[in-house]
Amino acid sequence: VGEGAEAPPATHAAGLGCMLPLYDLLDHRPGEQIRWEAGGGSVRFRCAEAVSGGQELFNNYGSQSNGELLYAHGFAMAENVHDTVDGFYRVHDTDDSLLVGPFSLGGGSGRVIPLELLVGPQVVALEAAGEQLALSLDDLEGLGDVFQSRLDSLLETQADDAAAAEGTRESFCAHYRDGQRRVLRAALAELAEMFAAAAGGEESEDESEESAESGASSDDGAGRSSVS
Repeated sequence: VGEGAEAPPATHAAGLGCMLPLYDLLDHRPGEQIRWEAGGGSVRFRCAEAVSGGQELFNNYGSQSNGELLYAHGFAMAENVHDTVDGFYRVHDTDDSLLVGPFSLGGGSGRVIPLELLVGPQVVALEAAGEQLALSLDDLEGLGDVFQSRLDSLLETQADDAAAAEGTRESFCAHYRDGQRRVLRAALAELAEMFAAAAGGEESEDESEESAESGASSDDGAGRSSVS
């Protein structure tokens, strides 16, 4: 700032990272117990457990998917439990369509398919205010087609990915694609369970309706007999 000029107002970017010489050389290891301390014009890196001489020190970049690790740090890990498949899903109905997303499958939180992705088709199918949301078998099949199509596009490189030399850029890309395939297969398996449960529910409803209709017919027949 030149002499006599007014200094610009102070700004703060929440969550903005920075480069730290030496510290940035530490490799990432999921679950590593570390602590960052800053103050007095210095930054300190502390390990929660005792470290022996000559032992490698690890950093912990947090619960990041391979997509995030590749984008921010230039590497990816095999069998990353935090892997996600991200995207949008367009739901079509007779007169309407809805773009659902962005959504993330997986992430290591337990459920593979997020609830908001299942709600989208139900909202499009609503015909009147106050109508109860209901996910149809067609909706589940539509999601399955989208997941399967994305998985099919990743199967073309599966053999090459398995042959990639570890520690190379090719292997990092292979780990990313492996994670995508793993999450999509898990999503398809979860969807198959939902489809089986929904199909069983519909069969039970159909049987109940048939039983009710049969009972009504029997009552009608008994009435006619008594009248005659």
